[in-house]
Amino acid sequence: MVRSNIFGKITMLLALLLSTTSLFAQFTAGPRIGVNMANLRGSSIENNSMILGYNIGGFVNYSMEEVLSGDIADYLSIQAELSAQTKGTKSYYPVLNGESLPEVQTVKQNFTYFQVPVLAKFSFESGSDLGYFGE
Repeated sequence: MVRSNIFGKITMLLALLLSTTSLFAQFTAGPRIGVNMANLRGSSIENNSMILGYNIGGFVNYSMEEVLSGDIADYLSIQAELSAQTKGTKSYYPVLNGESLPEVQTVKQNFTYFQVPVLAKFSFESGSDLGYFGE
C-alpha cells in the first residue's frame, strides 16, 4: 500500500512539473530502437563470440530558446533518454568428463542494462540543406 502511495505522489509531481514547464519551453520526444552486437573482453575471458541484443527506449528533448538568451539558445538543448539494452557473450568452456577428450560446453551470458543519460545537445546548421549534429 505504501508503494502505490509513493508512486502516486511521484506521478503527480512529474505531471505538475511537465505541465508547468511546457508553458515556457518546447519539448520534442521520440523512440529509439536498435541492435547491439556485444562481446566480453578481458584477460580472464577466452573462447567467446558475439551475440545480438536489443536497444529500445525513448528520448525527450528540451529546447533552451525560452530559458537562455543570445545566439547559443538557438543551438543548445538538453536531452534525457531512457533505454533498455541487452549485452553479453557466448562462451565455450572445456569440461573434463573422465574421458581423454574434453567436452565443450556452451554458456550464453545475457546482461540487461537500463541507462538514463542526460545530454547537452548542440545543433549546427549551415546555409544549405546540409545539417550538422553533435552530442
